Amino acid sequence: MCADSESIQLERETGKMLDHAYLNDIESLENPTIEKMAEWLWKKLESQCPDLCETVVHKTPTARGVYRGK
Repeated sequence: MCADSESIQLERETGKMLDHAYLNDIESLENPTIEKMAEWLWKKLESQCPDLCETVVHKTPTARGVYRGK
């Protein structure tokens, strides 16, 4: 998790963009999977969170997509 307030604000804004959205209409998420969403989130957050180590998107309690950069 990013620790500074600017990064937390970026996370909130990203969450608002995704909340109740039709994901196919979001650029770079035209065919969303949890793995693609984890990568998309990484790309949105990495410039503001230099210590970012991974992004995780949960579909169910046991199904998740993880992205750890390239």
